[in-house]
Amino acid sequence: TDGNTALWLACFGGDAAVVQRLIAAGARLDNQNDTGATALMYCASTGRDGLVGLLLDAGADAQLQTQDDFRAVDLAATAGSLRLLRHTV
Repeated sequence: TDGNTALWLACFGGDAAVVQRLIAAGARLDNQNDTGATALMYCASTGRDGLVGLLLDAGADAQLQTQDDFRAVDLAATAGSLRLLRHTV
């Protein structure tokens, strides 16, 4: 297994309704997969600002790092994920 959770997979699929349901059901927001990436990092790296907002509003930690020392804000800067960049400034 690669360590990706149902929340990460819902973010991958871009399904905000499923992401909201998983958050409401108590999904672990900051679970890190085998490379240290979180659902927030994935959304930030792919410019999914709506999902970034949902995760941040639910309390996702934007300061966690991958095994390569990237934080969500680093990935957001590369992808132009404005919601996360505004949150960290």
